[in-house]
Amino acid sequence: MGYGYYRNYRQRAPVERATGHDIPERLNALLKSDDVPPNTKDFLQSLSGAYEKYKGLTSRQFEAFEKVEKRFSAEKIAARKSWAGEYTEEKRQIAKVCAEYYLANPPYFRDLADQIVNREGFVPTERQWRALCENKYAKKVLEAAFAAPKFSNGSMVVGRATSSRNIRGKFLPVIEADASPVKSAAKGSKIYRVLPVGSPSTLLVDERENKRAPEKKK
Repeated sequence: MGYGYYRNYRQRAPVERATGHDIPERLNALLKSDDVPPNTKDFLQSLSGAYEKYKGLTSRQFEAFEKVEKRFSAEKIAARKSWAGEYTEEKRQIAKVCAEYYLANPPYFRDLADQIVNREGFVPTERQWRALCENKYAKKVLEAAFAAPKFSNGSMVVGRATSSRNIRGKFLPVIEADASPVKSAAKGSKIYRVLPVGSPSTLLVDERENKRAPEKKK
């Protein structure tokens, strides 16, 4: 027998489908739930149509359905509602700081960070929040972001010898501390807006790039 026979055999082989487990009733329960978002309901509706047309779901479809069902179980929904009540303004600000960092340093957490920064009223799950805000990089970013500024507005700093060429050794009046979201997990990454002496334009510089300017001798 040639290859064509086996190819045709595979094409004719029946697809095993899940038909029991009260699938239609379980699908309808999720479709009627106010806790299931519209995009998920669209997916469930497609599964419902597939079940009706083919009298069952493929193994992959059934596996995907069970994952959705588990995600929107009464226990999971109650946990999410409890977390939403615990999602304070402090946690929201922490999430935003971390999200800004990850948007500046893709690709990790890109979709989640985008929703936190750009989607008003978005509440990440507790698991998402902890993954985003409690990893070792996030902790360093938060330390820099919420630390008291080392240099106050109106003070004078000077670019360190190890700083970038455009500020190295230059005197820089501090215009604004915390002028931009922290973009680095390195120590001393709080960002300042400075105005190099003699320059018409301000610059954004990291705290670690500068040191206090020596006081003038009287």
